[in-house]
Amino acid sequence: MKTCRKKLAVVLVIALFALEPAFAFHPKDYGHLGITRAALGGITVVVQGQTLRFSDRAIDQIVQANKETDHPALHALSFLHFDSEDFAGSTVRLEVTKATIIDNIAGPSPDGAAARKLLGGMLHTLQDYYSHSNWINLTTYAGTIDTRLGRQSWGQGNTGPPPTATIDIPTCETDHNNLEGTGFTWLTTGYFDDVDWCYSGPEDKGKCRHGGIPILCPGGISKDEPGRDGFPVAKQLAIQASIDYVNQILNDPAVANNPRAIKALMDVGGTLAVAVDTTNMQTEVPLLQAELTNLVNEVRNTEDEPAQYVLVHFDDVQVDPPVVTANATEFLAAVNALQAHGGGCEGPQLDALQEAISASQSQARIFLYSHNTPNDLGLTDDLIKAARAKGAEISAHFPSPCTRFQPHPAVS
Repeated sequence: MKTCRKKLAVVLVIALFALEPAFAFHPKDYGHLGITRAALGGITVVVQGQTLRFSDRAIDQIVQANKETDHPALHALSFLHFDSEDFAGSTVRLEVTKATIIDNIAGPSPDGAAARKLLGGMLHTLQDYYSHSNWINLTTYAGTIDTRLGRQSWGQGNTGPPPTATIDIPTCETDHNNLEGTGFTWLTTGYFDDVDWCYSGPEDKGKCRHGGIPILCPGGISKDEPGRDGFPVAKQLAIQASIDYVNQILNDPAVANNPRAIKALMDVGGTLAVAVDTTNMQTEVPLLQAELTNLVNEVRNTEDEPAQYVLVHFDDVQVDPPVVTANATEFLAAVNALQAHGGGCEGPQLDALQEAISASQSQARIFLYSHNTPNDLGLTDDLIKAARAKGAEISAHFPSPCTRFQPHPAVS
């Protein structure tokens, strides 16, 4: 009997850990990930005749930040997920953080990466509004987004429209699983507790469960995944609302006429990448350092500044790991640390270019500087494919043929 009980306990533990609770739109393609990608992929901005879109890297960063908001340690924070009628916490979060995102990209030193991380978290909260509240069940607003989100804040007792339920207003009067009475006219959300998954708010208040937890608490009013009542409508409105929230940022006066801010958020500044062979370049390296310093300083803090800098150093023996940075000062420090030396007249130029392409964002400008002849021409086809995939433009500069056969310091 004891053995059977132990086996039963083991099976129960395994079953519980195998559950995949629907705390929010799942962080999968049908949930938050797909919603976010669909929203961002449809947003374009015309800047000085150029149509700009979020880069693939920008979308990946925003999606990842959205996903991280569903970390288990954050499940019980109601203001992150529009749970437990925490309209005040969630709406303040959306409004205040939007202002921070704008500050991050509209200031003198735009920080697009920080803005995108915040944006991903905000889109998670915004999307949860449609899956955790009864907004889509309010007939007057069926099929429309709540345009207050991101623009104003409110809490319980807000007179609306629609009026927001207070703690004493029953919205799921019978079994906490189905909207009743004022639940179809007053705005409410499901209640959620990370310990009691069938939590329905303060006892005897007639509030709604979040629900959607397989086996343990399958009821509730959440609309987090396919098969849940209202999921298709909630998902579509979440996409529309996400687009609206991003456009609130892009249309803000501090951003709308600020190409640098828009490019910083969308991560479309491109890359300036340089692959430098320091073999037999004693005369040319100082000239190159001065040329790159002038080039970077000309575009620094302008709308033409690259979003990323890449430096790949190599010689006739090996290719060093690339230096990748968004900071012009760090890039120039790495460039000015280059030192020329003697060596052979052949080197791994194509390998160096591949490293530069791999480290670069799309639409990169890549410059190769070398005296030597490539000894890795077998990489040509792969290099062409990689450059085309990234939309990279490569320019090669060979100041003069190599005529010096000085021994490399590594073998001298």
